[in-house]
Amino acid sequence: MKRRLQNPLQDLYWLFWLSRPVNVLISILIYITCAWIASYHSFQFIQQYLFWAQGVVLILITASGYWINDIFDYKIDRINRPKRTIVSVHLSPKKVWTFYNLVCGLIIGISLQFPWKFQVLDGFALIALYAYAYVFKRKNAIGNLLISLLSALVVISAAMLAHFTKTLIWLAVFAFWTTLIREITKDVEDIPGDVSANLETLPIQLGIAGTVSVLKYAYVILLVLCNLPFILSHYDWQYLVLSLIFVQIPIIFVFRKLTKSVKNTDFSAQSRLLKWIMVSGLLSFIVHDIFFLIAN
Repeated sequence: MKRRLQNPLQDLYWLFWLSRPVNVLISILIYITCAWIASYHSFQFIQQYLFWAQGVVLILITASGYWINDIFDYKIDRINRPKRTIVSVHLSPKKVWTFYNLVCGLIIGISLQFPWKFQVLDGFALIALYAYAYVFKRKNAIGNLLISLLSALVVISAAMLAHFTKTLIWLAVFAFWTTLIREITKDVEDIPGDVSANLETLPIQLGIAGTVSVLKYAYVILLVLCNLPFILSHYDWQYLVLSLIFVQIPIIFVFRKLTKSVKNTDFSAQSRLLKWIMVSGLLSFIVHDIFFLIAN
């Protein structure tokens, strides 16, 4: 009996790590924070069933998106990150497929209770993640743009609970652009495995030097975007100081590392730092809004 219980527990353990729990946690924290901003800094949203149910769906969509991606890419992952490969090493592709289909059914079942606009958003996210893993990851920058859009939709789903605000519009743009830069950066890191699978990612087509040039322009655009709220808000100096500390100085730090990058292995640290720049960008607005509420 003990042996029978061990395998299901091990499967759940590896499924948990296959879900990228840190990334899922970041997504749900962004969702909660944006719901707070959308509710005009009120916590009334926690009384809504829709907030909790959509939060569960968001967790399941994010986690299952990693599952389906790793099902299609486990051979590539064994080249790019052999020590972190789970599918085919700890979990068979068939088992992960089974978990994926069950969770997709659960997502659809929960979403059918939602207003139509949430059904459209959640359905699009499910289809887009499958299409990304099966087709678009292999085609130029289309897959990068798709994942960036899905990242922005986390912010939009929270805004749909209450109100769209200027802050949330900017955060959606910021999430889109930082994710786009990070996805391209990750593709440079993954060149060896992607070449073996005949993928046509942007770094494979442009080479590392060409991709570095593209990323330099992308970082400059990101810095411009970071300063737009300062200008459009008639020179909110408090925002500018927080943006410099939390976002712009870290971006410049990563940019400097980019200019010295010549090998695909040079991009690993940049990818990790970009993830936290997205979080710190959100944090800068939280701190700004808290200061504003205290002052008023």
